[in-house]
Amino acid sequence: MRQIVKKFLIIMTSCPNCLNQFSGNYCSNCGQKLITKRYTVLDSIHMVFNQVFNLERGIMFTLKELLVSPQKVTLDYINGVTIKYFHPFRFLLVFASISAVLNYYFQSTDMVNEYFGLSGDQTEDTKKVGDIVNQNLTLIILAAIPIFSFFTKLFYRKRDFNYTEHLIINAYANGLSSALGLITYIFYAIPSLVSVGIFLSSFLTFFVAGYVFSKTMKENYFLSLFKYLFAFSLSLISLMFVGAIIGIAYKMITKI
Repeated sequence: MRQIVKKFLIIMTSCPNCLNQFSGNYCSNCGQKLITKRYTVLDSIHMVFNQVFNLERGIMFTLKELLVSPQKVTLDYINGVTIKYFHPFRFLLVFASISAVLNYYFQSTDMVNEYFGLSGDQTEDTKKVGDIVNQNLTLIILAAIPIFSFFTKLFYRKRDFNYTEHLIINAYANGLSSALGLITYIFYAIPSLVSVGIFLSSFLTFFVAGYVFSKTMKENYFLSLFKYLFAFSLSLISLMFVGAIIGIAYKMITKI
């Protein structure tokens, strides 16, 4: 009986993740929280709201900090201060996903074609491409980050950040632009203001990215914006090239 009680106490004070002994509410080895009760539905709801709305280290806190002081968030995270910020790629994924859903719901390819003044044959071709983009926007945004990071590392050399650190900066920059871009979908709901929504969405993408990079790199905003536009243009060309190769390969495979 004594041995059973002893084993029970060891289990209760040992981390279930790495078996390290707890010295408080969190494991000193892996950070696992000490949980001594069974999960309930209310616990699950609380965890979701805590992750999203936690004013001390949730997604809204990270959003606020990126707006006020993006260089603090990016440099803190790069230097290992990670626990109080929402993970950069999760941050991007959340807002890119919301943006993709709204984009699919509000923005038809016919609206975009009309905005850019595309003719009949061009419209038919671009409609197919546009439908694919709308259906896979989140994946495209996420897939673009490694390419963006390659070119931003190439052009932003004032601060000696490695490729992985550029991935973090780009994830936060694009996540912030996606978050602020949600406001522009108000205009997509009004047919006569679709062109305003498209313009504002594009403007915010570049304005926000230039803002994040200029603060993080500690350089002139317009110089930073010019670099980002150049990096974005090369990234877009690279994406189109890769997309064309995938399209050709897909047609060849379907014909076999």
